[in-house]
Amino acid sequence: AGAPYKVDEQIRDLNAKVAGYGGDVVSVRRQLVAEKVIPVWPKPDESCVAAIIDYMPEEIRDDLADPTRCLLPKDQWPEARPRSKVHASDAEWYSICKAAAERNLFGTIALEEAFVDQYGEPVLNGAMGVDKFKTVDGEQVALLRFICILTPINSFMRKLRGDSHTLPFLPKLGTLLLNEGEVAITSGEDMSSCFNLFYLPACWAKYFVFEKPVAFSAFGGDPNVMTYVWMRGIPMGWAGAVDVVQCFIRYFVFLSLIHI
Repeated sequence: AGAPYKVDEQIRDLNAKVAGYGGDVVSVRRQLVAEKVIPVWPKPDESCVAAIIDYMPEEIRDDLADPTRCLLPKDQWPEARPRSKVHASDAEWYSICKAAAERNLFGTIALEEAFVDQYGEPVLNGAMGVDKFKTVDGEQVALLRFICILTPINSFMRKLRGDSHTLPFLPKLGTLLLNEGEVAITSGEDMSSCFNLFYLPACWAKYFVFEKPVAFSAFGGDPNVMTYVWMRGIPMGWAGAVDVVQCFIRYFVFLSLIHI
């Protein structure tokens, strides 16, 4: 006989799952575990290797060069802003920060340098994991994708005028009309760790600070000193992330087509 069917466990499992882009079932928030997060990241010499600002159209480039352009007017700042936390134990967070430092994904920052709201309180962000399945040596392995919970800082930011609004969806195919000799090219292939390949200007440090400090020794410093960290890569969960990455993908694709 198989294992007994436990209704409570099944209910908890179903409540922790939602439908993905293709109707598949994906998980929601998971506690961060270093040994499951790190294998999903690029190798140390393959992450944060290029400045995303160099591949942006002029308006987005100006926004990235001056984050204050991306803030809502102060009279639209939330009276009671959302709060989030880093879903990791102290030990796991240390291991994650150390691996992120080796990959230039995280930088250190003093709490006094973080962005503050209209009441002078620092706006700090959280982090979590979601299920990520990869095939390793022919076997599917359950890992975790690192996700920044940026609902606190997002509540102070406007929507960028990037390319997220032009993302295709299935009903749009019915509106396409091709002339003779024309060909429509579509691509839905993911770029592996695309958000982690690029880094944002250092002026964004104050906006992407995590709420959980870590021993400075994770970055090669004094183990008796605690420091806060910020996301140097393009953080998944940021309101402008999809706009920025889609701008790059279109730049990359169209530049490639020109040289075919």
